[in-house]
Amino acid sequence: MHDDAARWNRRRLLGAVGAGVTTLLTGCADTDGRSAVDVTGESPCVDGVTVTEEAVRIATGEVPEVRLRLRNAGGTPVDYEVRVVFLQGTSLGIDARTGRAVVSGTLAPGETTVEVVTDDARDVRNTDTYDLDVSAACTAS
Repeated sequence: MHDDAARWNRRRLLGAVGAGVTTLLTGCADTDGRSAVDVTGESPCVDGVTVTEEAVRIATGEVPEVRLRLRNAGGTPVDYEVRVVFLQGTSLGIDARTGRAVVSGTLAPGETTVEVVTDDARDVRNTDTYDLDVSAACTAS
């Protein structure tokens, strides 16, 4: 009887861990390889810039991480900027900022890059959601 109870507890623990890992890492991409993230900026430069993958790791007590794969399918180089604001819901229903980060770079035509955005702010381990903004512009000559 004791062995059955121990086996049942291990199964419940493994099930809980599996569910937790599934919720920690989530990816959002459409069937054509485009993410649900819109890239803002002026045409024609931004027309070929897409977020082809978005993965997020958020867990209470852990440093959150947002991972984006950006691709420039256009014919001109572009400068990009990724802004992430990490947030925590409050009892008043208002999100409080727990951290923020900005990363930027340049994408050549046909180039793909991966950006991992995180923060080391004091309250960032309390994050339960985030806001994301990706913008692009023609590279200044």
